[in-house]
Amino acid sequence: MKKFLVILSIFLGLSLTLLAQAASHIAVVDMQTIVQNSPEKKEADKNFEIKFKERETKLKIEKVDLEDKIKNFEKNSPTMKQTERKKLQKEIDDKRDIFIKNMKSFQNDTSKFQAEESTKIFRNIKSIVKSVASKKGYETVIDFNTVIYNKNEKSDITNDVLKEMLNKAKK
Repeated sequence: MKKFLVILSIFLGLSLTLLAQAASHIAVVDMQTIVQNSPEKKEADKNFEIKFKERETKLKIEKVDLEDKIKNFEKNSPTMKQTERKKLQKEIDDKRDIFIKNMKSFQNDTSKFQAEESTKIFRNIKSIVKSVASKKGYETVIDFNTVIYNKNEKSDITNDVLKEMLNKAKK
């Protein structure tokens, strides 16, 4: 029985030592902070504005125009002749169809743009995180938001990643 307790104690001691060593090779990084401060994200936001602002404005104008036509139709339809009413109803239906088509196209284009830009941004961030972690001797990096408790403040490499990212952007 004593041998068993001695072996168990040794085993537990080694396990705790291995866990402590493994934990020392894990870093955390706040991805949300990094993405929000990324020069690439700021550039993507500017490009988004440039690329889509005019179309967005046109869609808003189309929407207001369509709403005005509908209000006008609802207000005046009781006093209109049936042919005029049918003609105006067809015009409204055609404008609505065009608006819906344009809106769907706009949404598809903006979604595609955002997906492409996000992929570029995360690819760059991932390479910078990998570089910083490697320089500091970390083998694993976990997003800060998935960690419940982190006693070791030194394992947070967020600021180092931000510095590296800004230095890379200046080049």
